Amino acid sequence: MVPSTRCTLYAYCTRKSSCLLAMVVYGGIFGVYEAVDSGVPVLGFPLFYDQSRNIDNLVNSQRAIALDLMTTTEETLLNAISEIINILTIMITILSNKSFLCLLVTRQMQKIASERFKDRPITLQQSVVYWTEYVIRLNLTWYQYFLLDVISVVLIFTSLVLFITYKVLKRINKYALKNKQSQKVKTNVFQQTNCQLNLLKYLTQNPRATTMMVSGLCTSAVWSMVLLITACHWVSPVKNARILAVRAVGAKSHWNFMRGVLRSLTDAGHNVTVFTPFPDGDRENYTEVDMSKEFLLKTNLNLKRTMEMFGRPLTYFYVLTDLDSKYCDAVYKNRQFDRLVQGGDDCDFNRTFDLIIMESRNLYCTSYLANALNLPIIFTIPSPMLTVAERSFTGHVSNPAAVSHYMALQAVPKTFAQRFANAALLAYSTPRTAYDGWIMNVTNPKRYHWSPKVNPSIIFLNTNHITEASRPVVPNVIEIGGIHLKPKNKIPDCTRNHGGLSGVYEALDGGVPVLGFPLFYDQSRNIDNLVKSKMAIALDLMTMTEETLLNAISEIINSENYSINAKIASKRFKDRPITPQQSVVYWTEYVIRHKGAPHLKYHGLNLAWYQYFLLDVISVILVLTSLVLFITYKVFKRIIKYSLNNKKSQKYCDAVYKNRQFDRLVHAGDGGDFDQKFDLIIMEPRHLDCTSYLANALNLPIIFTLPSPMMTVAERSFTGHMSNPAIVSHVSTLQAVPKTFVQRFTNAALLVYSKLRTKYDVWIMKMTNPRRYHLSPKVKPSIIFLNTNHITEASRPVVPNVIEIGGIHLKPKNKIPDDILEFIEEAPHGVIYFTFGSTVKLTTLPAHIEETFKQAFSNVPQRVLWKYESEMKEKPENVMIKKWFPQRDILCTL
Repeated sequence: MVPSTRCTLYAYCTRKSSCLLAMVVYGGIFGVYEAVDSGVPVLGFPLFYDQSRNIDNLVNSQRAIALDLMTTTEETLLNAISEIINILTIMITILSNKSFLCLLVTRQMQKIASERFKDRPITLQQSVVYWTEYVIRLNLTWYQYFLLDVISVVLIFTSLVLFITYKVLKRINKYALKNKQSQKVKTNVFQQTNCQLNLLKYLTQNPRATTMMVSGLCTSAVWSMVLLITACHWVSPVKNARILAVRAVGAKSHWNFMRGVLRSLTDAGHNVTVFTPFPDGDRENYTEVDMSKEFLLKTNLNLKRTMEMFGRPLTYFYVLTDLDSKYCDAVYKNRQFDRLVQGGDDCDFNRTFDLIIMESRNLYCTSYLANALNLPIIFTIPSPMLTVAERSFTGHVSNPAAVSHYMALQAVPKTFAQRFANAALLAYSTPRTAYDGWIMNVTNPKRYHWSPKVNPSIIFLNTNHITEASRPVVPNVIEIGGIHLKPKNKIPDCTRNHGGLSGVYEALDGGVPVLGFPLFYDQSRNIDNLVKSKMAIALDLMTMTEETLLNAISEIINSENYSINAKIASKRFKDRPITPQQSVVYWTEYVIRHKGAPHLKYHGLNLAWYQYFLLDVISVILVLTSLVLFITYKVFKRIIKYSLNNKKSQKYCDAVYKNRQFDRLVHAGDGGDFDQKFDLIIMEPRHLDCTSYLANALNLPIIFTLPSPMMTVAERSFTGHMSNPAIVSHVSTLQAVPKTFVQRFTNAALLVYSKLRTKYDVWIMKMTNPRRYHLSPKVKPSIIFLNTNHITEASRPVVPNVIEIGGIHLKPKNKIPDDILEFIEEAPHGVIYFTFGSTVKLTTLPAHIEETFKQAFSNVPQRVLWKYESEMKEKPENVMIKKWFPQRDILCTL
């Protein structure tokens, strides 16, 4: 029996006489949003499609309990209701007579998800309007996308190398080889023993490091105290936050980017304390510590030597790792900074900061500071991307077939040679950087090398979709390219630029064409992006002649196209819903408000590298083929019910085109029966054929609205991106995030099956029952409005033209009808709301399941609002049934 103690008023009470204790739903995404928006816990009975993963997302965030509708018994249902409602009773037992404090804590904790859901820089309606107007204002094959051509060449080349190596080794004296191997074994044993001795020696001489390692294994907490602290530090508007900023790279251009970030925060009233080698001058709310004496500053460098150091990938990554280590040493050698980290009595600063902002190319330097001060951290990345560090910072790896490395010469790899070089550069740079870092850790260990890794809550990235090709990013990567820009003075006719990102944004902001001389690092791809926008010409500084320079200057000045394209790009660059400064302030305060915003971090961070790349799955497939076939058969037998019914999609499309007015509109091309001309099409797609025919007929851009939280099967055809099945679950899978090997295997199998099955079904229909729209050229959507939100969905990469608007259907609350309101207000122990939404009728429940609900509800002290479409026999006395309830109004009012 569910306890009926008076203290089970729970988190959602607005009156002492009534409250909504739980919402019983089937897992439809709209009901999920209404529950999250209102802060109501959920008892979920997922039925089909995406409902299992929708409920699983709530279960993972401890906001719901999931039950199987077909196997639910009265006992399991009562236990689930009891578990949801009993939380407050447990807290009261722990906190004794302080029930008022218990109620406060519980109310605040249960509202966390609701507050996060509503915390956004602009409303969903504003987002829809802005991106729709943006579209009005203004492709690789499958084997290339999956690098199969690159892999084939690598396999052939590797086979050839192995064959030659085998022939060479066969001729080597086997006895000499055995002697060398014996010596190598002895050497390795000696080096291993010596390494262990060095480690023991280091830990003995550095007790602080030893303490950190031991303390990482031992944790304890009194959870009731955590609840009290939560009550005291609950979310409130962020005013005058204390922010610690650290400049850990001695490059002036990088500082310009961070300076723009910090100035945005001080202008918003936040207090910033910064350790920097580039003094900016004290101002209101801004305190700086000059570290120029400790830093090796990289300004006014020798051109030729700089290009030799940073222009060659073979030397660049070692130099970069070495510089990072030296910069990190310089930071921690500063006496004031060291006292701040150690927390001694002679510390020059009050250590009560709210947040750390720091630029970093590796995690160990920043993690030591974040652990020492126990604060969330924000990274500022002044380059347009973070290829090498992307996996360690965000848990995501960009596909080298579509996203170029920041050291690549081109902005987008289009040809086979470019994709091969891009993949090779990524394959070389990632392990090389890790190897160089490991060598430095072993040969020259520092105290911060042993610190547990702390991933950034937010990454401010110096990029913009005008200067960068579209690519998927995780939700906690925020684009603020142009943050350093100041009000402009007189604009020159042309600018010469070496391709640094700050200069690129200045030229773009001014609408000025560019003559670019890229030198090193990301400059080649930065200039290439402008060349592709037809507002720039690129020259090689080392091979340039007087003739080529004069021709380039003449072309860029005398041709109006460059100036026109530069103005167009400038207009697009400035067309954004909020400024970079506002974005910095909002997301910084967001991290503080939500205690580090852990919900924005991608699940890929939790996977080992072999799990991320599905190597364990692939290994099992290769080694245990027979077992895999058996499992695949079982899996396919289970998931066959989820196959997409493309015949239904075609019927819907036929129904649309059979409408006489619509048919005349399509064929007239000038509005048909309508007086007005159209600027844009908005449509929910099932596949591209149906929508493309209309878009081609009217010659208009198209926006897709997708009511499900994701688009697994159609994602590749709609956006060009495909989510990694090791991390992102299929729309029809049973779990929100695939965590175990079986779940990842099932998820990958489901993705492969559903894509092949969908393509096969469409092909069969085209062959057996062709339609006019089957032959229409494909038109990809300009924008996709997706019914999802990072509160109800696990973090995953999406391309920039996918806009999250989950909750757009929510309306302001109205007055509840008197009979329902009276039923609620007279409930002495609260109310449970039971609905399966508008798709499924509860009158169609099997009789034994309906009886289970009746018996369970009759045994709880709460009253029940049950959406039921007809008269109910033997209705429990504490149940009110209606064909329709004002669900939104009930959830918002109670």
